Amino acid sequence: PKDPDCPICQKSKTMKARCSRKTGESKPDSLPKPKAFGEFITADHIIMNEGNESRNHDRVALVVQDSYSYWLQAYPAQHKSADECFAAFRRFIGVGKEAGHCYTDGSEELEASLKKLQWPHDTSTPRRAAANGLAERGVQRTKEGTSALLVQAGLDEQWWDLAMTCYCFLRNIVDELVLDTLPVALRKQEHGDLPEQIPCATAYKQRFEADFRGPIYPFGAKITYKPSSDKDIDDMPKLGTKLRDGVFVGYDQIVGGGWSGDLLVLDAMQLGSVESIHRVYVRRIKAEEVFAVMNDKGDHIFPLIT
Repeated sequence: PKDPDCPICQKSKTMKARCSRKTGESKPDSLPKPKAFGEFITADHIIMNEGNESRNHDRVALVVQDSYSYWLQAYPAQHKSADECFAAFRRFIGVGKEAGHCYTDGSEELEASLKKLQWPHDTSTPRRAAANGLAERGVQRTKEGTSALLVQAGLDEQWWDLAMTCYCFLRNIVDELVLDTLPVALRKQEHGDLPEQIPCATAYKQRFEADFRGPIYPFGAKITYKPSSDKDIDDMPKLGTKLRDGVFVGYDQIVGGGWSGDLLVLDAMQLGSVESIHRVYVRRIKAEEVFAVMNDKGDHIFPLIT
């Protein structure tokens, strides 16, 4: 058997240290638990294989997650550069705000961008992905969710950039997550004799202290929309419906992750007629001018599935 004090055993039987799951207990010198959005964030890259570029020639995506609210966001980019990382971090944290602490795998691009931002930064053990567990889970979750949305929608893999950002936003507004601390809304209540509640909330509610009030559509769902461009309006019949058929592909977000009130859609006629995916224009339409099309059972329709 291995003797931890034996020099021969140390040389011949040493194994990688376990990256065990964290428990509720913390070491005396551990970082404090986050109490607000942005106090502790993690970041890691998704690197696409050769030939898996998006329609915009994106080959990487920076996945950033907040440890307090579990807000998850992905930022597709053409290159894994410090400038792209800097822009993504700024867009994630919001206007006039700074992150309290960032944890990454220590890549050169992330190091350089965080140095420019002057955010406190720690890194995981080199070449030990498991040591950056929270970020790795965020990356894996994002990859799986993006794949599921593309399969569900029947869209080509080159649309992965839109599918990825749509997945992250839908997760933030739909999934109720068990939290380490009581949601903001519950903490504001007077507890009194209220029964014990499992602390859970959507990432959106935990971050913005309110429920998401916009429409919730699945990626690739059939919709109709009121055209806004002169060309689309001219293509419409002079009599009859004033709505065009389309496909829902996401939510337009502002700096800080909030929703602008606009939805992203593809025009069904253009999608079916162009020879190249690069000639399909993503339209940004007011949510009030977009309408879901349901089947007789009240379910969403995915028109691109063959």
